[in-house]
Amino acid sequence: MQDIDTIISESNNQINDKILGVNYLEKLKYLLIDNIRNIRIPSFKEIKSNEILKTYGENKLNIKIENYFSSLSLSKIKNRISNDYLCIVLHGKKTIAFEDIENSELVNKLNILPYTGIVLSRNTIISESVSNETVVLDILNFRKKNEILTHK
Repeated sequence: MQDIDTIISESNNQINDKILGVNYLEKLKYLLIDNIRNIRIPSFKEIKSNEILKTYGENKLNIKIENYFSSLSLSKIKNRISNDYLCIVLHGKKTIAFEDIENSELVNKLNILPYTGIVLSRNTIISESVSNETVVLDILNFRKKNEILTHK
């Protein structure tokens, strides 16, 4: 987690401090993927799930590493994203399906593979599935300084 924190801090220094929300996460995504790719990780299985809160200028981030090696796959159905959200898969696979709430139907489905990611804006409705033996980096960006909601 300390390596990820250092990489995020270094990446943040390359982003204009006036950029906020999903635009900030989108820029951060590309910088993180480039930098994380260069880290030598001996075994993804040994990465521990962890979570920290960090503030970079006006961007308050909840940074979470989730390790699904010791658990079965995970599924969440029709989940509303409470904050702007960045997901990067470090190992394994995560599938996100976008839901149309008005018509109660699946709109699109996306497989996220290692060293790729997606940025979603607040209030997007998704269903997600994480395969076992997957490691995911999730970052939530709170829009207001005192607004701390969690991704459920």
